[in-house]
Parts: sequence; structure tokens; C-alpha cells
Amino acid sequence: MDDLPGRWEGLGGRAAADLVAAREQLHCAAQVVASVPRVLATPLPDWSHSAFSWDGSLRAMVSGVIAGRTPFRAALRPADLRVLLLPAAGREPLAQCAASGRPADELFDWLGARAAELTGEPLPGALEQAEEHPPVPCAEDRPLDAGDSSALAELERYYVDAALALGALATSRPEASPLRLWPHHLDLATLIVLDPGADPEQARSVGVGMQPGDEGYAEPYFYVTPWPYPPAEDLPGLRGGGRWHTEGWMGALLLGSELAAAGPARQASQLQAFLDSAVGGALDLLGA
Repeated sequence: MDDLPGRWEGLGGRAAADLVAAREQLHCAAQVVASVPRVLATPLPDWSHSAFSWDGSLRAMVSGVIAGRTPFRAALRPADLRVLLLPAAGREPLAQCAASGRPADELFDWLGARAAELTGEPLPGALEQAEEHPPVPCAEDRPLDAGDSSALAELERYYVDAALALGALATSRPEASPLRLWPHHLDLATLIVLDPGADPEQARSVGVGMQPGDEGYAEPYFYVTPWPYPPAEDLPGLRGGGRWHTEGWMGALLLGSELAAAGPARQASQLQAFLDSAVGGALDLLGA
């Protein structure tokens, strides 16, 4: 990650705590777009067929390829909530629309119609909300709103920077999974698997990711979670302003507000210090 500071995009253009409403809009739009691979992609046991990857050049979350008459990928650009249907290889959209100004049901209908045209056959099932507790904008019959453009742009920068830092980490460790963006929580993460082939409930692993905020923390944060959870006593120290979270789930975290406060020139090195200490500490706790 030696080149991380040179590619880093400074955080703090908007206060981390002021991103909640924009994040809920993005979360709803992402779950709508994720319905395409969830229904049409070949199912995988870990549900990674419904996850996105982050495309840094497009600055968008992008699904895997959907097979059919015209193979395509479904994508969402956070900065303006624009939905893109891209060719399997290429960047010029086959179709696109603004999520802003449309309720979720209308987006589902638009995506379903375009997906049927591209695959060349009727969909095997309706595109619909899959989460038990959908984000607020999806649960209410009102149009999505990309009006807070500076907040959406700040969220996009979190994904850009997380993809740089976490992507380098995943690449450096052969036991780490590809970097994936999960629509359920909207986190971008990799999983370091220490016991491949073992029962996932018992296998040791370390999750490393960026969560743009949730019901526990109303701001973005980076996290490192060892599994199985170790005892909460004698947890190792963390660098870079990190702390241990021990209520409900166990993990090291670095709040976006702590990272933004360091200033753009120091943020990359602060995140690196946190990740190095947290991942190293998690591996030690698991005896790896």
C-alpha cells in the first residue's frame, strides 16, 4: 500500500455524522439494483452472486455478469444515484436512468423490463425488495432523492478510499476473499479465511471492511472482526485512533469522524496504522 497516500481522496468534505439521510437513499437504491443479480445470476452458497464489486474508474458499484442474449452488468453510481446497465465488457451503458425522483417500485419495474430485453426472455421471478427490514426510503412510497449531492459525494469518497486500502490488503493475502460490496449492509469488505473448508460457524476468520453507517454508528467506519469472537478481556492495543467494540458484536473499529479529523494529508497513513494493528491483533487473538 505504498502508493495509497498518493491516490487517497481526502475525507471530511461533509461531517461524518451528517451522512445518514444520503446513506439511506443510497442503501435503498443499491438494494433495488442488487435484485437483478439476486434473481438472474447463478446462485452461490455464500450469496456472493448478489454482491457488487467496486469499479474505481466508473466510481460505481457493479454486479457480476448476467448471462443472456446480451450479457450485462447492473451498476449504481453513488454520487448521483444513477442506475447503469453495462455490457459484460465495456463502459458505455446499454441503458441508464436516474434513481432520484423515482420510488423503489418504479425502479424495480424499469430494471425488470430492461433486464428482460437484454436477456431475451421473461424473468424467472419479479424484482422486489428482499431484505426483512428495508432501508427507510424503500419502506415508504416516495421518490428517492439525490438532492444532497455533497453528502453522496462524501460517501463515494469513502468507497474510493476503502477500495484502495482494502483491495491492497486483500491482494497481499492469498487467504483473503475478493473485495465485495454487500447490499444487505452496504459494506465493502474482504474475509481472511484461516480454516478453509471448515464449517463456517466454527472456522476462524477475520473480516475487514468499511461500513457507511448503521443503526449502531450513525457515520461511516472501518472495522476488523475476528471470528469466533475472542474474550473481551485483554484485547490488544490499536493504533490510528481505533477502538474495540464489544457489545453485540466484537471487533476493532475506526470511526469516520476520527479519520476525517486527521486531515487529508494524514488520513491514509492513519487508516494504514489502524488496519495493521487491528488485523495483526485479530490474527493473534485467533492463534494464527
